[in-house]
Amino acid sequence: MNRLPGKGLKTDSCGEQNAFALACFRAIVSETEEQRPWVSVRDWNRAVQTLEIHGLLPILCRASEAPEDVQRLALEAKLRAATYQTNALDALNDISREMKAAGIPFAVLKGTYLYELLYRDLFPRQYGDIDLLVPSERIEDAVSALERVGYEGDRKRAGRPSMPRWHFHAALTSKKPGGLPVELHRSLVDRANLYRIREEELFGRLTEFRARQGGFTVLCAEDQLIYLCLHVAKHGSLNAIGLRNGFAPEWFCDPAAGNRLLWFLDIEIFLRKHKTLLDWPAVAERMERWNVFDDMMHCLRVIKALQPESQAEYAMERLGGSSLETDSMRNASSIVAGKAKSARRKGILDRGLQSAAGQALLARSMRVNPMLFIRPIRLFLVWRILAPSPSRLLKYHGRQKRLWLPWLYLVHPFHMLRKMLGLNE
Repeated sequence: MNRLPGKGLKTDSCGEQNAFALACFRAIVSETEEQRPWVSVRDWNRAVQTLEIHGLLPILCRASEAPEDVQRLALEAKLRAATYQTNALDALNDISREMKAAGIPFAVLKGTYLYELLYRDLFPRQYGDIDLLVPSERIEDAVSALERVGYEGDRKRAGRPSMPRWHFHAALTSKKPGGLPVELHRSLVDRANLYRIREEELFGRLTEFRARQGGFTVLCAEDQLIYLCLHVAKHGSLNAIGLRNGFAPEWFCDPAAGNRLLWFLDIEIFLRKHKTLLDWPAVAERMERWNVFDDMMHCLRVIKALQPESQAEYAMERLGGSSLETDSMRNASSIVAGKAKSARRKGILDRGLQSAAGQALLARSMRVNPMLFIRPIRLFLVWRILAPSPSRLLKYHGRQKRLWLPWLYLVHPFHMLRKMLGLNE
């Protein structure tokens, strides 16, 4: 992070920084120049750091009240993102040609695609690599194709079957000056979940996207919306707990919650652009079949909490989420029945997060240990995957009768461990 020069700068609290991030998010979503949250900034070092974390730093290019050094940093971020996009589009022309020649279906995920689709008229969307989804059985062929266009990686890690089966993506670097690295995905998200996604069906619905420089294939709009929400759910594993406990919107802006506001902005702008074009019954059907309804609703509910006038309310109405509570919401219905009863019904994690000490410990641990498998909180939540509630367990395995529960609780942990290790493929 670039530090700004200066002495005696007053350090804002984390709460103030979260409020500032939220105000910037709302200013972008509302598209009104009247909202200028940077006018009251007292510590520009912290403001820059906060917006960098959330991927929103380029918006400070419009902040005439900001010091010269801040405007320079924002302009550098804007130019860097624009340069990344130009280089990525050039690389994707070569990648697309080679992949098609080898008969390998692929989809460009997130950054490069969203920049071109959503952000060209807003501000440069920051990202650091090119994300590609390919069929699991074609990983080795895809690595070879990328090598032919100037990419390299540790083949002991990158190519199947030598790539660790528990990992869902591999990184390759470009040998060209200024070339962006590629993250090659074999699945949309990692396997530490109760989803039933079959990635092979995604490739039958790919669509061609025409960019300023060439084109490439992407997920269809319905699959894209689901993916964007599941990407948030993967990182924001505490969002359901925050919603259940009624935490203020600023809580979801704290980096300790695992969120970046840019990801919510992606979904909000995507909905604004596609809400009347999406096949909503198809989205609802896939949500149910893939067992992702709860996480989709949690994501949309967070967006509505961040910006009540967002497009999330429209999406939830079309998907049945406004009138239908998710499992985790229903489990929280007893919280309003009184403090004593509420304390008994809440889990250990819920009670811990209600305390200032618990939130401070969480923030420290997650900032120091950003990797998935060493985040203490993610490890703590593994039990929810290995031993879910009866309703979630029956739903995941497609059973209705509770007589199945003893057998499912016996075999499910072994099934999930095999799934997470990639042994079920």
